[in-house]
Formats: sequence, structure tokens, C-alpha cells
Amino acid sequence: MHFVVLIYPKIDSVDYDFIQNIRLEHDKQYSMADPHFTVVFPMQQPTGPWLINHTRDKLRSVKKFSLLLTKAVVYHNQFSNQFEIFLLSDESDDNMIKMHDMLYEGELASELRSDIPYVPHVTIASNESREEMDKLAASINQKDLSIECAVEEVTICSYDGKKVKTIESISLL
Repeated sequence: MHFVVLIYPKIDSVDYDFIQNIRLEHDKQYSMADPHFTVVFPMQQPTGPWLINHTRDKLRSVKKFSLLLTKAVVYHNQFSNQFEIFLLSDESDDNMIKMHDMLYEGELASELRSDIPYVPHVTIASNESREEMDKLAASINQKDLSIECAVEEVTICSYDGKKVKTIESISLL
């Protein structure tokens, strides 16, 4: 069993449906979890209860915030032969990056992959074909993307390799 910390942003229904329609056709992880930002990546240790307390303690003074997803960008997954489309913000993602950094302090420091830069994103597609992903990203970017995401809570989840399940959600201030 693995544990992970996610943010399920509040997104209006039209934008949510837009994302989910793309994911349904192009994202192999569609049924695993709703659209999300990963803040702490899957790990086996520490356990869920410890991670809940750690997350609550580290984020106790973090306020709710919003960000705007404005572009689709193709990334190569370093752990597979897949190319993925990430929805990203043109603005600074300082709040998300600070939360990520705060959660990897202390006992989680050894879990941090410093060889991979943290890029806050929502994954919407993956495929082995770079060409296919480039075409899909270009068609998404032609739509003048502007998806407002309200970040109001973080969610500690378990992950069994097939499905992400909520253990506890922690509201931000």
C-alpha cells in the first residue's frame, strides 16, 4: 500500500467536464482518481495516520488560494516510455510549490526526488506517441484555455496500484 497527498481543485462544471472528456479518451489513469495536483508522490512509508498528522502540522497556517490553468504542455515521463499532457499555469505556482516543499521537510526529506523538478500540474493524457500528444496539446491550446482552480483542501490518500482512496481531507485556512 502506498500513500500520497493530492489536491482536488474546485473547478466549475464546464471546465471539469472538458478535462474529464479528454481524460476519458486519453488518460489511462482516468478511473484511478479525479483531476488533481500531486503534492506528495506515492510512498510506502510513513503510514497514513502519520502522514495525516504531518500534513496537518505542516500546512496549519496555509491559506486557500486559486490558480489559473492556461496551457497544455507535453512532458516525457522519466519512468516510462510515455509522453503526458500537463495542464499548467502561466502564473507563478509559488503557493503549490511552497506546500510541496513544506510537506517534504523533516522526516519526509528522504522521500524527496531532488533529481526531478516539481512542476504543479493536472495530467490529462498519456501515450507512447510524442506526435499524438503534440497534436492533442496544440488543439487544446487553440481553445484559449482558462481554467480557474480553487485550492481549498489537501487530501491524504491510499493507493493500491489501481485506485486512489481518500483517507482524510484537511481544509486550508
